[in-house]
Amino acid sequence: MTKLLIEFTKKPSLKTLRKNIIKINNNDLDNNVALNFFSKLYAPINNEEKLDINPILHEFLTSTKKELDKIDRIKIPTNEEITELIDRKANWKATGPDGIHSMWYKHFPVTKKVLTEWVKEIWLGNTKILKNSDSEGNMHLIFKEGDPSDPANYRLITCLIYKYKILTASIYEKLDPLLTDSLIFPVEQKALKRGCRGCTDALLKDASILINNRITNRQKNTNLHVTWIDFSKAFDSIDHRWQRKIINILSFLLTTINTLIKLTESWHSSIIVNKNSIGSFKISREVPQKDSLSPLLFCMSIAGIGFGLNKIDGFKSTLPITTNHQ
Repeated sequence: MTKLLIEFTKKPSLKTLRKNIIKINNNDLDNNVALNFFSKLYAPINNEEKLDINPILHEFLTSTKKELDKIDRIKIPTNEEITELIDRKANWKATGPDGIHSMWYKHFPVTKKVLTEWVKEIWLGNTKILKNSDSEGNMHLIFKEGDPSDPANYRLITCLIYKYKILTASIYEKLDPLLTDSLIFPVEQKALKRGCRGCTDALLKDASILINNRITNRQKNTNLHVTWIDFSKAFDSIDHRWQRKIINILSFLLTTINTLIKLTESWHSSIIVNKNSIGSFKISREVPQKDSLSPLLFCMSIAGIGFGLNKIDGFKSTLPITTNHQ
């Protein structure tokens, strides 16, 4: 990618892009090998064993539940709120397995009404109308680099069904404003915060602390250290057993909580190679990508890490910065 960027900067043209396209033989990737690889990747994490939760995470769950219990139960979205979500979506985004574009739901009053009622019924706990196919995604494999026969060298792009995305978007829109800067979606978590630039915020804080330390401690030999942690396959590492515990303490009606848990248990995907489906598998670990709710589920699932870090005495700045991590 760096080589392509340099070449394109020197000579910006389609010819430059085309000559850098790596052509992959249709038979380079064995379908059975790919299906087996991704089925194992998304298999449950020690599903037969009891989920071992350390004391810090127990305290996190207890404290978070007490905090969320003070919030009024989240109400079912109105017809107007769901309609606004439908109208907000782009017309011709890539479709899921049903092949239906959002445009058809947006511009036909009957389809818009049916979708709106479908979303409200599921919020009320009517999971009988939620079919397995509704939460299915098409997982396209895009080659990155290396050995084309190795499934690990492919990037996954998942396309979900439009009405499923409207359902999860309605949940996200209700949750997000209520949880911001709470224990389960803490101030240290800059991702998903509207009007916030996470990386820029972190870099500016680091720079401010270093400059302040240099000025206030000129006579002292004070060393400061910063650690950056990158989660490998972050979305793919979420244990669904822990995720269910997080969902159970949210400020929803019990019917909505049960619906959301059933929704997560129904996730599955079909692998698409060379525009053809080679098989499907159940997603028992991770949160799906290309979905409004998934990033929030991920952030809530890792909030316990920050809760534990806040119990550690770290660097104390003279600046009005109260966090020891982000």
